Amino acid sequence: MSYAARPPSGRKAGKPWRTGLVYVLALAIAWVSRLILSRSRTQPRPQPPGDITGDAGRPRKKTRLIRAAAVVWIVVIVTLVIWGRIAQASATPNRTDCEPKPVPGVPVVIPQGQAELKPRTEAVTIVPFSLNRTVQHRHVEYDVTDRNKILANVSGLDVFVGQFSSSDNSVQLNAKDINAVATLKDGRVLLDVCFNRTDPDFGAPASYLGTVSIVDPRVTRTDVTFNVTLSYPWWQFVFALFLAMLVPAMLYVWFLRGSFQSHEGLTLDLLQKWLFSRTALMALGSGFAAAVSVFSAIYAKTQVWGTDWTSATALFGATFSAFVAAATAVTAAGSDRSAPDVTNGTKQVTAPARTTSRSESAS
Repeated sequence: MSYAARPPSGRKAGKPWRTGLVYVLALAIAWVSRLILSRSRTQPRPQPPGDITGDAGRPRKKTRLIRAAAVVWIVVIVTLVIWGRIAQASATPNRTDCEPKPVPGVPVVIPQGQAELKPRTEAVTIVPFSLNRTVQHRHVEYDVTDRNKILANVSGLDVFVGQFSSSDNSVQLNAKDINAVATLKDGRVLLDVCFNRTDPDFGAPASYLGTVSIVDPRVTRTDVTFNVTLSYPWWQFVFALFLAMLVPAMLYVWFLRGSFQSHEGLTLDLLQKWLFSRTALMALGSGFAAAVSVFSAIYAKTQVWGTDWTSATALFGATFSAFVAAATAVTAAGSDRSAPDVTNGTKQVTAPARTTSRSESAS
């Protein structure tokens, strides 16, 4: 196999915007959460009538659940960011399953009466990696017509791997991570092409086109075009972005609640009371399910995602909109009714106001 004629890969350096965006988002979340927690500690607790003891030495328990949930939310996001950084730093390429195999004895002079190659079946030329960092192989089988017996004692043919470029030619795949070999067996030629994405420098998320050619002078030249699709593989950062969306979306639904129901104000006590109500749990559950569906459709099931920073903002906006739309529909449908007053096991019912007739008024 010849590699001297390969052009340089010309890849762009890895874009740091994704990691930087997640870091900035994590710092903003930590700052806002710290502000909320500090405010909840410093707000004075209203004293009931006749209470002269004050709040000194008494723990604030009304917002304990909401503060604990905020801490858990921050810890989970920070853990995902650290996990992603560790996964990036520890990523190592697997060279054993996709290594180059030189072909000896390739003649320089083209012999007379070349052998002809004809594809036996239609080749599978799509290589969808999506989020996976694995090694993928593609096989193309050819029937051989060798009237002059040129390939009688030949075991392999020379193969050339061209440059794989994105649709706008802005980025290219790493040439050393794409290897091909063509072997002869039982009167047929088998072309085996391997793509090694275990290498962190394989290529940026995009859709790539490139050609692999059998260029051995003993056979007619044959070209096969492959389409390689890549998505952003470090799912920890993307899922951290999804979790960061949940709290702003939940707060937005809480703010919209004022359009359907009257409320006393915007305090952590009221937020916690609403958050653990029956209507809110149903609304947030519906919103979460809708957001997960959109997240899966946009990121998990898309062949190409993460080509630039707009992919992250589009994902945030789409999941946010899906969450708010689903949760608002449930919130607008109704709210928790207050429980009836019960005294000595008897339900207290307020009697309707009595209407005075005209005759009674005249008398």
